Amino acid sequence: KGTTFDVCTDFTAVSTVHESPILLAVYPGLGINSVPELIEYAKRNPGKLSFGSAGIGSIMHLNGEMFKNETKTDIVHVPYKGAAVFIPDLITGRLDMAFSTLGTLAPQIADNKLKALAVLAKSPHPALPGVPSINDSLPNFQKAAAWSTIIAPKGLPEPIQARLHQAFEKALARPDIRALFEKNNGIALSSKSPAEVNKLICSEVQFLERLTKAIGIEPN
Repeated sequence: KGTTFDVCTDFTAVSTVHESPILLAVYPGLGINSVPELIEYAKRNPGKLSFGSAGIGSIMHLNGEMFKNETKTDIVHVPYKGAAVFIPDLITGRLDMAFSTLGTLAPQIADNKLKALAVLAKSPHPALPGVPSINDSLPNFQKAAAWSTIIAPKGLPEPIQARLHQAFEKALARPDIRALFEKNNGIALSSKSPAEVNKLICSEVQFLERLTKAIGIEPN
């Protein structure tokens, strides 16, 4: 409601840039050490667990709802006004769990204030040895990803689009650029072709539309 553009057709895709890995983390005091243990606990205690997010419709919220849907569990969503705001409640046990980015959770995990149960990716993350993929426990889990792309106004001439794409492709291949992303707990994405970038954007929009509809979120 109120949106006057279509992200799939009203812009010119240029390049992917980076992705922020997303984790499932819990309050250590729960005594839960794996995703199967978490699912079992949630099923034995419907409505007792809570997860925090940066707000209704945020990536954190959507992944939490996807988890509930996949596991057929009742877990209470508690929306906050931003990601950093719920961290104090999570590390003190007022919240039980969260689906958030590695950049947000890494310091608390390193200090053993939070426990990472899974990476929301098909394979583990090198910065978190021993933390499995969520798909090891939930093979059909499809995450709502946190990634960025470069887009330009609709109608950008193809030669300019190609030149911009090549520039980003060259930059993203540089070791220092990739190292900078890794230092900040991100992943430099391979620079897909403009057509692939547009396909990625459209498929993600369609997935999120289906997900938000399924959980009853209405756009403002």
